[in-house]
Amino acid sequence: MPPPVGRPVFAALTAGLCLGATVLGADIRDDGSGLAIELNAVSEAPRGCHLTFQIWNATPADIDRLVYEGAFFTKAGELSRLALIDFGDIPAEARRIRRLTAPGLECGALGRVFFADASICETAGAARQACSARPRLTSRTDVEVQG
Repeated sequence: MPPPVGRPVFAALTAGLCLGATVLGADIRDDGSGLAIELNAVSEAPRGCHLTFQIWNATPADIDRLVYEGAFFTKAGELSRLALIDFGDIPAEARRIRRLTAPGLECGALGRVFFADASICETAGAARQACSARPRLTSRTDVEVQG
């Protein structure tokens, strides 16, 4: 059960399954620069909700660790929880699939995932600028993604 709106729970979501990808979702970023994040799938898990993201680092520099501040809202628009969304490493000019688990979150009640600032972006060179810019956010699910 989600906590009362006045008392959001802070949680860290970390990758449970990490798969490299080189040709998935060619339309995720159409200008060939920066970062793009796509919510690709949402599925019930035994103790929460699995969220599968595709992340594209279209910069010429590796990102050693990428963590965003995030918020999960119900379909009714109420804040369900705040979280740190940890995508781990994203190599230069590469796509990665990250499956994250949100403990205690019911997928059917999830209406929107909001990405705030990147709270951790460990990198050098061109990717540093991409981390400070807003990523392109898309969703292939009925859950809205904003930032």
